[in-house]
Amino acid sequence: MGYRKGNLLVVNFINNILATILAMVVLIVLQHVVSLDFLLLPQQWFRIIIYALLVQLVAYGYSYLYRHLPLIDAVISGKISDLFIPLALAFTTSYFSFKQYSVSVISTLLVGLLAFSPSTKKTNFKTWVRGILVIVPLLTIQSAFSPLLVDRIHGIPELMGFTIITIYLRLVISFISLFTRPKNKLINKKSMKVGKMVVGVYGLRSVLTIAAQISFTIATSSKTSGIAWVLLNMTSLYGVVFGSWILKEKIGKFDVLVLLVVTVMTLMTR
Repeated sequence: MGYRKGNLLVVNFINNILATILAMVVLIVLQHVVSLDFLLLPQQWFRIIIYALLVQLVAYGYSYLYRHLPLIDAVISGKISDLFIPLALAFTTSYFSFKQYSVSVISTLLVGLLAFSPSTKKTNFKTWVRGILVIVPLLTIQSAFSPLLVDRIHGIPELMGFTIITIYLRLVISFISLFTRPKNKLINKKSMKVGKMVVGVYGLRSVLTIAAQISFTIATSSKTSGIAWVLLNMTSLYGVVFGSWILKEKIGKFDVLVLLVVTVMTLMTR
């Protein structure tokens, strides 16, 4: 979005088109291997629709962050939700772990220190607050209801079918969002232009979208998923560290140290 000056609705729409094409191929193959009769149940479709809506809203939320904030600030904004996610899970699943919540709080404080890192760009405070108000409620709601929506999905085949249908619905949601929106100056010919390079990049991203969606569904399907969110909300920071040679942002030693400490601390929590 930064390089092409693209609108978040356009970016999500293009990505979802290519991901849906790939998902269609996977579904055709999957139908010849296992039975997907569970997808015919009305209650499952209701769950999938709600789940897909939450996933796509969070995708829009992160797109907003990436469009308006440096990646480090986007990471910090999303990480703040870890202060509320365990409490939200306790409300919907009646499960709460003081040990896991301690990790959520400590890791959030550590990531918050990145705001004072010399390598971090200074962001307008009001812009930062708007980003926090966008992403934190979305992540908290998604984390709270994900276990309830996925708890009746059993086995890899059903999970694959659930994920693929989720991707289909994300395309429908992104299509409606893009083409029912009032005239927007950010949706211009440049942002909508699709060339070979764009197809190649988004093609790779569509593969990662499906893989990430499956992994994400597994990670957030349990009532104990609060600890998984500690790492999930830091995926952008992993991207900054390992992809800093591509991204036009600097990464400092302190940033890497925080990433390592939080990762080790989270993996040691059971």
